[in-house]
Amino acid sequence: MMTPEDSINANPPNVWITYFDGFDPGTWGFTGFTQESTRTSFVKRSEPGVLVVIAGSSRAEPAERQRVIGLLQCSHELGRDRDYMPSAAFADKEGAERSAGKWSHAVRVVRAWLILPHNRPLIEDFASETYTPGRAQVIGAQGMPLTADEARGILSLDLEEVDVFNQPPVDGTRGPAEEALRPSRPGPTSQSPTEHKEAEGPCHVYVLTLSGKPGIFLNDPSARGKIVKVGFSKAPEDRREAHNRHIPVGPFQWNVLKSTEAEGRSAFLGSIQGKAAEAAMIAVLDRDGRSLGREFFLSEDGVIEEAWKAALKAGDEA
Repeated sequence: MMTPEDSINANPPNVWITYFDGFDPGTWGFTGFTQESTRTSFVKRSEPGVLVVIAGSSRAEPAERQRVIGLLQCSHELGRDRDYMPSAAFADKEGAERSAGKWSHAVRVVRAWLILPHNRPLIEDFASETYTPGRAQVIGAQGMPLTADEARGILSLDLEEVDVFNQPPVDGTRGPAEEALRPSRPGPTSQSPTEHKEAEGPCHVYVLTLSGKPGIFLNDPSARGKIVKVGFSKAPEDRREAHNRHIPVGPFQWNVLKSTEAEGRSAFLGSIQGKAAEAAMIAVLDRDGRSLGREFFLSEDGVIEEAWKAALKAGDEA
């Protein structure tokens, strides 16, 4: 899956624009199309990791109308709207005349960013080549790809990464796009002994790997290497079990590929060392592998080994 930076710099850019009535990826974890043929066209004309710029429609809050309000990164995983939203939200959607039966052909969202209110350009200014009043209906119904100059305009925005339905929570990185679009940094941990107890005290660093063929999982035949998730925990095996509880039994299951515990190393003293080690792994995997969002990457064995050595060094020195 292409990284946000790769999507922006691709020729042509892997970046589209469309209208939403609002921006709430924590509830609506998908980009939806009313016609299946329109979704098929979008998938054929884009690559996994495609960025979708969201502008506020005429039904959005007054301050959001005709302004660029959010940014989504989409996989090419296909499903129905109900697959990517809470059941209560789906019931509300189908109970409203405006949305009942619409936007039901879904493409899953994997990451999302809110454009900070002080930095929301009008769509006619942001997409000055692509947007015309006569194209508004087409942009809303099926989206349109942006030009290279328009796609690079994303980098001038201030963003805040936000949670996406049924994806791991994010740390809310906030700032210039070039910083906010990078893989999420390790989430904040409290230094108080009464909160976030899992993250405090002695901890082990780990690398989980997903069994099965990555090309099938990512819907990308070119995918090579291993899908990995990196982190730190008191008990890496417990983290493996926690992740596996959220996926059905089948060819894709998480396994511990590396951990300081499995190697017989002493645990790091606490989250300061754990976060340093995790950040070192993310830096290597982001540079030499393929980001899949947050702490997830597609990477070759050699890069994973390099990231692991960097983690041990960073943890020891923190």
